[in-house]
Amino acid sequence: MAGKDPDEMRNSQGNPEERRDPAERDHAQNSRSRNDHRRRPNQKSSAARRRRSVQSSRFPVNPIVAAGVVIGVIVLIFVIVKARSCGVNHGSAPKVVKELIAAEVEGKESRAVKCYGVTDDVPTDLKTEIDSAIAYFQAHEPKEVKIKDCDTIFDDGSHAYTYIMYSLILENDQEYPCLETFMTEKDEKGYNVLAAGRITADLQQRAVEAYKKFMTTDAYKNYAKEYETFMIMNRGYEEKIASKLT
Repeated sequence: MAGKDPDEMRNSQGNPEERRDPAERDHAQNSRSRNDHRRRPNQKSSAARRRRSVQSSRFPVNPIVAAGVVIGVIVLIFVIVKARSCGVNHGSAPKVVKELIAAEVEGKESRAVKCYGVTDDVPTDLKTEIDSAIAYFQAHEPKEVKIKDCDTIFDDGSHAYTYIMYSLILENDQEYPCLETFMTEKDEKGYNVLAAGRITADLQQRAVEAYKKFMTTDAYKNYAKEYETFMIMNRGYEEKIASKLT
């Protein structure tokens, strides 16, 4: 297959061994970094990687008081919406994974960190991992990212192994197909993406077996076809990206 191995494209972005996907560490002949944002189709390795109710009064309401209440409610709604827009959605594994990809594409390191559930001091290895991903995306110079599919491969209630397929919309409006997988962990506040160093050997092995099955799905096969088509039409594209990262 044409194109450069993604590790060669990203080795300059931090320690490759720390960034390698746990499943790939165990099974890939050619090691790949955990944050590879494009996985070669047909690779025999896998990747692992996060009401309120309103009661209406039935009694007459003073118009002045009512106006004050309405204004107060509007202000409250604005504050709530503002707070939510600044936060990260940890409601499900796919949601937090989507948040992470969006943050990295936009170069928002602090927002990406929140996807890992880190609120205080950021570990050096995690910062390197995120910075590497941001640099990789910047090398493509995408106009935007289009999320195509995101779902769990397995979810045992405490951990959810999640895949995400998306395209980087390039300056010439072509779409660069990407596939990435993440291991996430659930706590009392929701799901967080697990950093490479926190993924256990057991989770690594489970991810390996799950990814093998995932490669037989229509979702994966469609990605593989899109990727092959892009590479045929854009020979040398990955070499160009690699040159920006060296």
